Amino acid sequence: MRLLSLSWFVLLTLCTTEMVQAAELLYPLSVAAADKGPVYVADRKLPGIWSVENGKATSFFTGSKVFRTPLNAVRCVAIDKEGHVLAGDSSTREVYRFEKAGAKPQPLTNGGIGIPMDVVVLKNGDLLVSDLELQQIWKVPAAG
Repeated sequence: MRLLSLSWFVLLTLCTTEMVQAAELLYPLSVAAADKGPVYVADRKLPGIWSVENGKATSFFTGSKVFRTPLNAVRCVAIDKEGHVLAGDSSTREVYRFEKAGAKPQPLTNGGIGIPMDVVVLKNGDLLVSDLELQQIWKVPAAG
């Protein structure tokens, strides 16, 4: 419930911030934020992830518009306990971890997730991934 409240707060903040232009956020589907630092937004039509800080949106990672390439169809974004960005992508059926902005995403599930719609990070670092296609919740080890 706390995560849901935070997500709504972040989304409301993004929607009401005049400095973030509507043309920048094309099809936002998911947001993630830590206590400090930028807000990350999964944008299906970018395709990729935005980093929003001080009302300014910049590309954290831009995927290719070619199907079956990383983050071509990003659906969700989260932050792990080390501060790394995680993203679920239905184009490649994968959950990715980013070591830093612009870095090559590291696959964690060997393409085993159908349509990853949400990612939650547990206290021990493991991931819970909801899969819309297979209608299951998968537990993924922190290391992948």
